[in-house]
Amino acid sequence: YTLTVPSPVITAALHTVTVTDHLPEQLALVGAPAINGGVNASDLSASDGVTVTFERIDATLDATIAFTTVVRNLAINQAGVDVVNTAQLAWQDGAGAPQPPLVSNAITTTLIEPVLAIDKSAQAIGAVEAGDLVTYTLTITHAAPSNATAHNLTVVDHIPAVFTYKAGSLQIAPPAATSLATDQLISATFSALGELSPTLTITYVVTVDSAAEPSTVLTNTATLSYTSLPGTPPEERTGTGIDPNDYLTDTAAAVTTGNLFIRKTLAEDRGYTIGEAITYTIEAVVPTGLTRLHPRITDTIPAGLRYDPTTSFLDLTTDPAFTLPGYAIIQSPLDGGDGALTSTVSLAFADVISNTTGQPATIAWSFRLIVADVATANAGEIKPNNAYVVYLDANDVLNRRDATPVEVPLVEPDLKIDE
Repeated sequence: YTLTVPSPVITAALHTVTVTDHLPEQLALVGAPAINGGVNASDLSASDGVTVTFERIDATLDATIAFTTVVRNLAINQAGVDVVNTAQLAWQDGAGAPQPPLVSNAITTTLIEPVLAIDKSAQAIGAVEAGDLVTYTLTITHAAPSNATAHNLTVVDHIPAVFTYKAGSLQIAPPAATSLATDQLISATFSALGELSPTLTITYVVTVDSAAEPSTVLTNTATLSYTSLPGTPPEERTGTGIDPNDYLTDTAAAVTTGNLFIRKTLAEDRGYTIGEAITYTIEAVVPTGLTRLHPRITDTIPAGLRYDPTTSFLDLTTDPAFTLPGYAIIQSPLDGGDGALTSTVSLAFADVISNTTGQPATIAWSFRLIVADVATANAGEIKPNNAYVVYLDANDVLNRRDATPVEVPLVEPDLKIDE
């Protein structure tokens, strides 16, 4: 600001002159005012305003007071806010009589701020599993109502533990001032981004690790911080996230790991009679990596069929082959019952399942159910049989997947005697 006293000049001298500019709350004085003209000037200024006295300002002459203020980093200072500043003049005439104080014209300054946006996208082909590649792209632009250059941009992208950065895949355009890429971290800094600057783009690739679990949303978050001014001046606005330093924003992109798949098949699609064994196979397809079955694959047995704990189990295999943890066969009711009522049989694993084959693998459980000699097994009845698998995802959320039910008709001999 520059204060001119008097303005315009007059033909009389001003005596015992005091010029005061009480700065609005949004501003603070920087340094000392530069004073020109007048007789015996004295600077009494403080950070919240300018006060200068003169013994005299001679007729037809003026004095100027030039000073600099800084826009303070206060919550009230936001883009679009008008800062209004005026000055006051007190003086006496040659006879020592105080004259009416004068107020200057008002100077209005509208505050401007940078507003940046960061967006993140993930490019993957369908649901992902261990070994898959995912390409992430970050774009940084000005967003409405931005109307100022942003400075000291810092982008930080923490890569989740189930991903590993693919060495050499980081691409940044235009080039960053600095950049860093490790297994679990991407970072880049830029000195400034003007309103007309090109969009900043950061692209990199990660590999899905073997620790990725099925049916899990894998979220990757990047943050962007910036400042209102270059360097580190004391009143700049920053992106610390502590009010009013709100130049901080983030973005996230998610991919989802594949679900377990379960199906149930019938060895022979035909009618079965009392006492016969029906052979089924339940196949659970697990993605490569870690799968927590919690804790079992379950077959629901309709009334009229039963699982015999001594003869029903046939086989448990994997394809491609990998080592399964220990397991137990659990029936409900405990002994399976006589088949008159519905029951269940479960294959309960004692530990996590780790598919180390590098590709989806099938766990196949083969068993047979006996058509029971009970009142709930009769010729012409259709016995639907279903299976499902339950397991935990990485967020400890229980997931369930059901197979398509398999139906078998019951038949009985019906003999007649004629004499």
